[in-house]
Amino acid sequence: MSVFSASQNGTLIFAPDIQPDNQLLWVDANGKTLATVGEPGRYVSVHLSPDGGQVAVERDRPHHDIWLHDVRRNFTNQFTPGATAGLPVWSNDGSKIAFSYEKPGGLDLHVKSVTGAQDEETLLAPKGYVFPLDWSSDGSVLLYYVDDGTELHAELRVMSMQGARTSRLLLKAPLYTSDGVFSPDMRWVAYSTRESGPQRIFATPYPGPGPRIPVSPGFGGNPI
Repeated sequence: MSVFSASQNGTLIFAPDIQPDNQLLWVDANGKTLATVGEPGRYVSVHLSPDGGQVAVERDRPHHDIWLHDVRRNFTNQFTPGATAGLPVWSNDGSKIAFSYEKPGGLDLHVKSVTGAQDEETLLAPKGYVFPLDWSSDGSVLLYYVDDGTELHAELRVMSMQGARTSRLLLKAPLYTSDGVFSPDMRWVAYSTRESGPQRIFATPYPGPGPRIPVSPGFGGNPI
């Protein structure tokens, strides 16, 4: 929220909208803080590696980019140097990260090796916006969101990560709004929808088709 006031002689005084830093934490099942992770920063999105040894974080300042923090060695290095990128998602084996790459008027979908063993690959470069949501537990497909920036044409899709990069539609607006995550056994996908007003969480069988089962009785988001 911006704070400002103007005088009768045309002088404007204001306080800029500056977002404070935040801190990554380990907490137990009761919400008790166990330890801090890394230094304070402006963290926007966070994704833990499958083995729990590294954290991929999107940092905002001076621009959005992705950093990797080694939990065991307490060491941080930049994963996307010189790039405006965010929303990191680890592969099932921890060897790669899928992420969104900013371009004029939208976001592309990229994947990059954590070790640098392979070149960065552009998975999808639509006219609108696309970002990764979840990588399947068997590594076969990537769940992702794509739309034109309005949510009116939002789609939940899966892309094959083995062989040809084929894509398949799972859900689309107005039945789908945002979010998406596989169940560990790959039998379900949970997602968010505002089709009936407030945002709620639903689950549907994967690979489908099947019933759409409400999960949150009221408002819900960011299912895990």
